[in-house]
Amino acid sequence: MERIQTLLLGFLLYAGAVLGADSADYTEFVGQRVTAFESQDLNFRLDLSTAAYTYVDFSSQVPEASFAALRFGPNAFALVIVEDMGPGLTARAYADVVLEAMKANITADEQNRFKGSSDIGEREERGMEVFQRKVYAEMGALPITYVLSTYVHGSRAYQLLTFASNVEDEEVVREANAVLAAFSIIDPEQLEPERLAEDVRDYRSTTFGYRFRATDRRWYPWADVAKTNEGADFGALGLGDYGAVVMPVCWKARARPIRRCIAS
Repeated sequence: MERIQTLLLGFLLYAGAVLGADSADYTEFVGQRVTAFESQDLNFRLDLSTAAYTYVDFSSQVPEASFAALRFGPNAFALVIVEDMGPGLTARAYADVVLEAMKANITADEQNRFKGSSDIGEREERGMEVFQRKVYAEMGALPITYVLSTYVHGSRAYQLLTFASNVEDEEVVREANAVLAAFSIIDPEQLEPERLAEDVRDYRSTTFGYRFRATDRRWYPWADVAKTNEGADFGALGLGDYGAVVMPVCWKARARPIRRCIAS
């Protein structure tokens, strides 16, 4: 199983500012049947008591994972990763960030192939706004189908990843939905969802008369840009640890600066 785990996940998961393992270390239960797993630090719970999942150790392949389990028949894996992405990100935008990272990681090894993706779409799960997407890859000669379910609560972003090899899409989706149905936030009041930032895909400033359009999916909103950039009107963050900030300036003097002084 060690080799299968490495092939399946060695190159694929995105984890930025990962909150990581906490006092509830799932690896302590490896080999045991999963009933209910709870992480107070990361504020989530998985109740899989009605499904035949067994804890497996992915700490070497995916040290960022806060939960990992396997269900036999079909052989489907389930993982949970929790990140601090800051406020202002939607579940769909977070899924876009993860997908771009997966593409880059897959194609970094010439033996692997990214085979495309297909949106399942947005859905509401017991009051949670969730986004789901199927992702296809070949790790060596091994075809993999992933179902990514994302949810954002406040500044925390949750990845629920279900995947299997040589299994029909419908079965992987069914397993992903079972894992999603078992997932819940322990204390909904712990992190109140904050105001969403402006859409980076097509932001128009009616006050200052400019437009920002991010056609690359690796950009996402920077809702708290003003905390570190006083006076900023707009901000966006990129997957590669870079950002963009728009700072409006009021020219009090009659003479405006020449274009080459303000052009980027």
